[in-house]
Amino acid sequence: MPRAGRAIAVAGALLGVLGISTAKLAIAGGTAGNATAAQTVTSGTWKALPTTLGSPPYLTQSLVLTFLLGASPPPQYFWVVNTGSLTLSGATYTVGITGTPGASASIAACVGGTWNESTGACSGTITTLVTTAAGSAASAVVPAAAGSSIRLRASVTSALTIADVVTVGVSVSRSQVRAATSSNS
Repeated sequence: MPRAGRAIAVAGALLGVLGISTAKLAIAGGTAGNATAAQTVTSGTWKALPTTLGSPPYLTQSLVLTFLLGASPPPQYFWVVNTGSLTLSGATYTVGITGTPGASASIAACVGGTWNESTGACSGTITTLVTTAAGSAASAVVPAAAGSSIRLRASVTSALTIADVVTVGVSVSRSQVRAATSSNS
């Protein structure tokens, strides 16, 4: 008997002594590591909106704030709301201003704290997100979870404000949304 044939015969004999049939071994070997599970495919949306409203329904456009009369008009506060179904990791903020020549506007967040809107103080760190000098800027300061919101401050700097209109926009690109995940069900 050739060597390979003897090895198979010896292995079969040992399996027989152990009480394992070669048929059972073949079945077990054919299915090991091949388990499958159903997966559900779902989609999500990503969007963040600036708004002065504390609850829905929100307008689906840029926010327009009007600053009237004075060398340093008081700041105005507004919300940015994650109106999508996915977690955000960033957003791009835009700000524009029309009105008084030479006036500028900025959008700031109170990171790690809250605003005292009557005094303008922040219990965390004031972080400027965008100014009219840049026009737009990407930031990781966002309402991360779906349905969450953050409070931002818009302010105008001008020698003499007559009537300034500040327009605030927020956009989210696919790269500013959490990575796709896979889960078994």
